[in-house]
Amino acid sequence: ILQLQDSSFGEYQSGHVSGSTLLEAAKLLPEGELNDRQNDAPTMRCFLKLAEKHPETEFLVYVIGKGRDDERLTIEGAVGTSKAIASWLRIGDQTGVPDEKSRLPDGRVRVWWD
Repeated sequence: ILQLQDSSFGEYQSGHVSGSTLLEAAKLLPEGELNDRQNDAPTMRCFLKLAEKHPETEFLVYVIGKGRDDERLTIEGAVGTSKAIASWLRIGDQTGVPDEKSRLPDGRVRVWWD
């Protein structure tokens, strides 16, 4: 589902994935991974709720492959319509506000947590 590239850090890939790709990848994860989060970012489960409701949303992810002992899929942010992002931020399980929130030239909103 997600292509990994070898780097000096082992198997690693970062980039944007669609909501539908994220939902497919999440089916392969152990249940406990759904409560994982990147620092103060929303949980994986919360990002998946956004993907289910707004599959056109893109997600900023990185994947650490099996070549390392910390194999994982991590979501750091999302890019979507201002309406989708705003409604999701109000109802999500976030522990902190995004570290970055910006409007892209195409009108979509990008939210990112460090």
